[in-house]
Amino acid sequence: MRNTQFTIAGYIGYALFFISSLVVLYWAIGFIPEERISTKANTGLCFSFLALQIIINARRQNQLNWYHLIPASITIAIASLSFIENLFGKDFSIDQILAGGQHNAFSLMSSGTAVSFILLGSVSFFINKKTEVSNHAFAVMNNLVQIIVLIAVMSHIFAPLEVSRPSFWSTMSLLTSFLFLVSSVGLSALRPDIGFVRVLLSKEINGTIAKQIVMIILLATLILGSLVYYFYQRQVLSIEFRFVILISLSIVMALFATAYLETLIRNLERDRKQLTVELKHALDEKETLLKELHHRIKNNLQLISSLMYIQATTTKDNAFKHFLMEINGRIQAIYTIHEFLLQRKVTDSMNVSEYLTLLSRQLIASYSKTEKKFNLELSCDGVEMDPDLAFNIGIIFNETILCLIKNEMIAQSDIKVSLSTDEDNVFLNFTDRLPDDPENFIANFKKSVYIENLEVFVDLLKGKLDYQLNSVFNINIKLINQSHLLK
Repeated sequence: MRNTQFTIAGYIGYALFFISSLVVLYWAIGFIPEERISTKANTGLCFSFLALQIIINARRQNQLNWYHLIPASITIAIASLSFIENLFGKDFSIDQILAGGQHNAFSLMSSGTAVSFILLGSVSFFINKKTEVSNHAFAVMNNLVQIIVLIAVMSHIFAPLEVSRPSFWSTMSLLTSFLFLVSSVGLSALRPDIGFVRVLLSKEINGTIAKQIVMIILLATLILGSLVYYFYQRQVLSIEFRFVILISLSIVMALFATAYLETLIRNLERDRKQLTVELKHALDEKETLLKELHHRIKNNLQLISSLMYIQATTTKDNAFKHFLMEINGRIQAIYTIHEFLLQRKVTDSMNVSEYLTLLSRQLIASYSKTEKKFNLELSCDGVEMDPDLAFNIGIIFNETILCLIKNEMIAQSDIKVSLSTDEDNVFLNFTDRLPDDPENFIANFKKSVYIENLEVFVDLLKGKLDYQLNSVFNINIKLINQSHLLK
């Protein structure tokens, strides 16, 4: 939706630029009466640079809010009426309606607008769009232009006050609207991501500060309105000098408001940096404690493993010796994951391929001399996953390899393991050579105590386990709905 709005704004800008070219062309070839040349030229300039601003904003997709469009809309309306009046000689332009044609308020407005748009266009084209500083500078320049447009519009609105005196409350209403818009633009210049109306709901600038801003604006309105109303009623100053007073006081108020807001934002930025440092310190402390925990668990498991290995090497009961070695292998699988996490800077995820490679080396080192000959080949996707899921996969891997190398119906195992994932599931596939007697192989294989342990563990994880005899013996394991543990 936002891109569509900017596209439409870009087309409007190009259309205005085309119209302004026609205005300048009419003026250049002398179609305009001599007494209207000044207004005509200013109309063309106003159209041209207003179009440039819209085009630049549309192409940059700068932060725009409703209050940015108000001065632009008023400027378009004024320029359009003056353009029609200048082309067709109709006496219904804003100058004619409000000032009786005696005051060149529109000339003042369009000239100031033209100069400000020249500055905006020049600066914006020389700014690098990719840096945060340049975006901030562009936002400030854009909103300064809006302030100038607002001042010019207000000057134009007050042009007829020489011939028709306003009431006190109408003066107050105009000034209040004007100062609210100026403050809104000033805040937007400092923080393009929030507008004045949204300050009341902002989490960064609380409601108390927002109320203070509103009270300052209302107080300034009362003072300015009283001064302006007094001068207009007494007619002690010329209208030009009144414009100077109004514009000067408005700019001073805008500067005070932006300085006050800038101070608030700097304080917020300082607090944010301090909080960031504290959070980083807490995170580092947590990482240190977590690594210490992994280190202690690893040392305890290594001590248990060493004691079991000593017991296994000294016992004369072969069955008990094999039992101790199998338990030791399972402990090694748990020990490995803690060792692996200790070596990584990031402890909330781990690469399952690297982990299973370490497990494979341990299994080969542990069983290559005590069991039948076997080869172990691993093929895994380099998937990052939660340590809990990796731990479960490591246990399944260890138990399945034990099932295959302990199976006496296959004389020499040639084990190949593959692991893959999709968005939700993890797939493990183990293959081995065909047994010498394939007819009753699966029935006998399921009776093994190792496969019973594997089936119980897979069931606990709510996974699926099946066996197939084709050209090779396949064990397929599927862990379902693991998306929350996959990184």
